[in-house]
Amino acid sequence: MKRIAFLGAGAVFSLLLALSLGTGQINMMHLGQILTGQGVEKTVILQIRLPRVIAGFVVGSGLSVAGAVLQALLRNPLAESYTLGLSGGASLGLCLGIFLRQHSSLPLFAFAGAMVSLVIILMATYRHHFAGATLVLLGVALNFIFSALVLFWLAVARSERFQQGFFWLVGDLSWVSVKALRVASGLIAAVSLYLVMKARTLDALSLGEEKAATLGISVISVRRAMITAASLLAGCSVALSGVVGFVGLIVPHLVRMITGAVHRRVIPGCFLLGGSFLVLCDGLARVVIRPLELPVGVITGFFGGLFFLFLLLGHRGTKIW
Repeated sequence: MKRIAFLGAGAVFSLLLALSLGTGQINMMHLGQILTGQGVEKTVILQIRLPRVIAGFVVGSGLSVAGAVLQALLRNPLAESYTLGLSGGASLGLCLGIFLRQHSSLPLFAFAGAMVSLVIILMATYRHHFAGATLVLLGVALNFIFSALVLFWLAVARSERFQQGFFWLVGDLSWVSVKALRVASGLIAAVSLYLVMKARTLDALSLGEEKAATLGISVISVRRAMITAASLLAGCSVALSGVVGFVGLIVPHLVRMITGAVHRRVIPGCFLLGGSFLVLCDGLARVVIRPLELPVGVITGFFGGLFFLFLLLGHRGTKIW
């Protein structure tokens, strides 16, 4: 059953890839002829649409895996890089990189911003012994602060930087840099593979720190490594697309419904389903008010808000974790 689910996810992504490449004035009817020929249409497909689809898959995968890890570590079904403020910190670092014109180093600036948010969360945890639910509230507060700083930067930025910063603030895949895509794809794939190798450790930590310690796990060091890995995933994702919210909240829950809670299956499932989900959302963003395009963060925010309410209100008597 689990193998069928993974094969199904792969088939769904293949279908979404074809649909995304064939969405627009260059449609599915002529896609095969275009790819085997020459001309402007082939350039649009291979140099604009294909990198965008790949970026959507990479970002969705990174955010989903990060969400699954944070939910396991904090034992909180509402935890993800967006609700914990990691995405907000990454967006602030990204704006700093744009201001300094360090476009080739944007993933590093985004990661540094996510790490700043992480350090604040860890310091608050160690000093005040915050529980998982309180950490989510702290993350929301950090997001407000970082968003205010980003909006301040947008208010004083020049007009050409304002548009780029605005789309990054709401989440968009139309500004993808191929160079940044190569770097971020490699990092997200490597970190995801590392987390798959640490799946048993995540299983133990999701049961509680005391039980994990009895199994011989160095809880503090492992927890720091896992949260750092999640921050790197969030930073690379924000560097490609800006702040895309709720992907890391929705996808891990859907994957656990299919595969169970064992992280050896959850993390690969999040990688496949998360990437496919964001590719689908980006396709919807391109056609819902055609010929105009919506930022993909608008679509994920809509679905994420509904899913958030579903978790809070719709499962009052049902186990969701």
